[in-house]
Amino acid sequence: MIRDIKRALMLTLTSPIKPGSIHRFMPEIEFEERIIEAIEVFDIIDESHKRGRELALGNIDLGSLGLGHLISTAYKKSFEIINERPIPGIAAAAIVLSSIDGYSEALKQNVINNIGSFLSKLLYKGKPNDTVEFIESLEDLGLSNYISLLEKANINKNYIEYEGRTLGDIFEVLSKIDAGFMINIKDYSNLLKLSKLITNSKNAIHASIKSYIYIGKDLYKINDFSDLDINDPNLLNKLSSKDKVLKRNREDLNSILGGVLITLYLALNYENPLRLF
Repeated sequence: MIRDIKRALMLTLTSPIKPGSIHRFMPEIEFEERIIEAIEVFDIIDESHKRGRELALGNIDLGSLGLGHLISTAYKKSFEIINERPIPGIAAAAIVLSSIDGYSEALKQNVINNIGSFLSKLLYKGKPNDTVEFIESLEDLGLSNYISLLEKANINKNYIEYEGRTLGDIFEVLSKIDAGFMINIKDYSNLLKLSKLITNSKNAIHASIKSYIYIGKDLYKINDFSDLDINDPNLLNKLSSKDKVLKRNREDLNSILGGVLITLYLALNYENPLRLF
């Protein structure tokens, strides 16, 4: 359900303590800014869900889905309201998931069982200008590390149509530095496996913290996470200490959050779903 995407988004941002990233105990005003950012994205999540449904029902074609345009719009709205660069992966993940959610809901098909085929259809068959618009939004935000990564992969917006590049191809490259873009054919299975592991968590807040640590430690091999063990009885004290040190790496560590959102959403959609509280 689309409600699960919004729940996952808010839980991802608010759950404490994700060392170095956004959480509700941080003293900086950035926490409140990111909550406002999330609220700005809600309308676009709704629109993406609607378009996914309309596509499944045959009322629009793939060219009208416009995921790249929707993500770009989310970035623009977020920047305008908080005057800070949005977190790229978390908005992108929420919008893609909402289109999948709407598509699966209209077809009455289970998201977990069909996510691979849904991604293949919705993310890899859009119009070239939609992909170009997404890349231009990264340029507008001054995300030079994202653009540089695409250039190293020989992805240039001037040759998108000639090379047959899609939004899915872009996501596969960007997933190397931002877990929100792991919602692609190549990488989604890693988060699907993680979602199964966290379904037995005490609640969604605990699952969010576990996901954050796992993604940072095991998928992105972040050295500062190497001594963190989700089963450690003293984990909360360690997380608090690390948070004070790692806040200098806030922008890099915020790139884990989109992966946490995806994992939570999937965990909430199993036959025996993750408990919220």
